[in-house]
Amino acid sequence: MFTRQDRIEEWTLNRVHVVSALSAELPWKTRLAVHLGSFLLDVCRLSHRILRFVRNLEPKSPPSSKAINGVSSSDITVNPSSNLWFRLYLPSSSSSSTTTTLLPLLIYFHGGGFLCSAANSKIYDLFCRNLAAHLQVTVASVNYRLAPNHRYPSQYDDGFETLKFIDAHNYARYPLTLISTVVFSHEAAT
Repeated sequence: MFTRQDRIEEWTLNRVHVVSALSAELPWKTRLAVHLGSFLLDVCRLSHRILRFVRNLEPKSPPSSKAINGVSSSDITVNPSSNLWFRLYLPSSSSSSTTTTLLPLLIYFHGGGFLCSAANSKIYDLFCRNLAAHLQVTVASVNYRLAPNHRYPSQYDDGFETLKFIDAHNYARYPLTLISTVVFSHEAAT
């Protein structure tokens, strides 16, 4: 009979063997990039200044009232004291139509593990534009406060505050319905 310690040791040995076999198959440049990225992530965890510097390196995208890829966007402030806002993406076919077709609302929480990225990051801006254009939905991408300056559960509180804000305000000028609302996250709020 194997004890728990024997199983842990066997699992560790198997894991080391698999990792070393995989790393032997990878090109040296890929292994170097992975190890360098891992090192930089560990350094960023240690210093708030380095983390703020890395956050500023991420490319940002401004809101656009003109349709880009068939979608216009605007930033809406929820709470100015905590710098809580969300970016609203509207498909241009719905904003220019004269009919009152209501679109479902998709509330999106960007990835980054509550540590990095923002609703106005280029990668998430493009992703939300594609969601709005291809699914014909209105997308609200929440820009929540980030760790380590704002500890858990402030990110969930920001998400809930944004949901209450959207529910409380009359968005008659936008073709959206709150009856068909979906909350979606990408690795952060799951």
